[in-house]
Amino acid sequence: MNNSNGTRQGSTTWSNGDKDGLATDRGGLQRIRFGDVLKPLQIAAGQGQSWLNDFCNDDVMLPQDLVDVIQAFARMQAENKRLSRAD
Repeated sequence: MNNSNGTRQGSTTWSNGDKDGLATDRGGLQRIRFGDVLKPLQIAAGQGQSWLNDFCNDDVMLPQDLVDVIQAFARMQAENKRLSRAD
């Protein structure tokens, strides 16, 4: 469901976005477009940045379709790895 300013809402109540287009919930979480974090995360992971590990146990909320794609990709990767060991 979207509210009047277009911020998608579930069970979390989001305030209006700030000047950077972010929306903050009452618990201090921020909503940000996936595309805005993807490239920096790719670069950080490629460089083996240790700060990424600081967030490994944190929960994140993702749209169900993205979760489905990530899980399918992980299954395909595991299957490819299994098949390459069989060779």
